[in-house]
Amino acid sequence: HHAIETSKFAESLGYGGLLVVTPYYNKANPEGLYSHYLAIAHAVKIPVIIYNVPGRTGVNMTAETTCRLAADVENIIGIKEASGKIDQIAQIIKNRPKDFLVLSGDDGMTVDVMRKGGDGVISVAVDAFPKRFSHVVYLASQGLFDRAEEAYEPLHEAVCALFEQGNPTGVKAALAILGQIDNVLRLPLVPATDLLMKKMEKLIREYELC
Repeated sequence: HHAIETSKFAESLGYGGLLVVTPYYNKANPEGLYSHYLAIAHAVKIPVIIYNVPGRTGVNMTAETTCRLAADVENIIGIKEASGKIDQIAQIIKNRPKDFLVLSGDDGMTVDVMRKGGDGVISVAVDAFPKRFSHVVYLASQGLFDRAEEAYEPLHEAVCALFEQGNPTGVKAALAILGQIDNVLRLPLVPATDLLMKKMEKLIREYELC
């Protein structure tokens, strides 16, 4: 009910779409997840993208459930897939309806997902390093996957550092180093340690990520 209320509120403000995470803690079964998204999507007219991130929610949306929702619900238009399971993602790509978007939810898996037919990424790394990471995605979108992997290689260590102490801790640290924001977080999150800040500074300088 809370998800429906906030979705309707977003729609009333003129939002163009919704990114809706799987319900956390309760560990709903596939039928429960299906019913959850069905109820939300039917309550609004704007597009809905499923966000499957079991590392944060404790529940995984199976490929079967994803494809069932994609086929049954017109305004469920895609999924941000952060399960880390490339076989599951490939199964969604293989069985999805036409025009259903499969977007990587893991920066480090973006090229692999797009190589298998995925459509792109909803990224964290692009917030810190927009030009460099966007170039990687552009190359992959043109089918130049080997070149995309080469372009990603200098970013790899920095992307790992972004998630070393959690997200958004890492990306806020990088943006603070780049002079874009103050390094302030709300509890229970706290700023990155001095050790990580120094590591991030070194990587930004070494790979010219600014």
